[in-house]
Amino acid sequence: MTTQETSIQKDISTLELIDLKITRYFDKALYISDLIYDLEGCLNQLTTIDKQWKKDFRTIWLDIEVAYSLALDQGLEKFTDKENIIAENSLHALKKMTQDKINDLKQT
Repeated sequence: MTTQETSIQKDISTLELIDLKITRYFDKALYISDLIYDLEGCLNQLTTIDKQWKKDFRTIWLDIEVAYSLALDQGLEKFTDKENIIAENSLHALKKMTQDKINDLKQT
């Protein structure tokens, strides 16, 4: 296996971890604060993914962080219905983005 193939495989594993973390959040097995922290760490580990994909990911992810910040500012431990809809829509978009990128990398 070449260095490039190893790097791609590492990124696939990291993307699969992102997908799993989002699933765990939907299954109520992971708090939003932990998910946000974990996504940042995972995103920083990706080495073969283009900058535009990462930028698009962060743009969608920003909606989740804003919703979380609003909940914290209001002293809430959970999202309001509106914030929950924003977060869930964004997470579904991130999940699809991640799965599409995994499929793209597996084709490489």
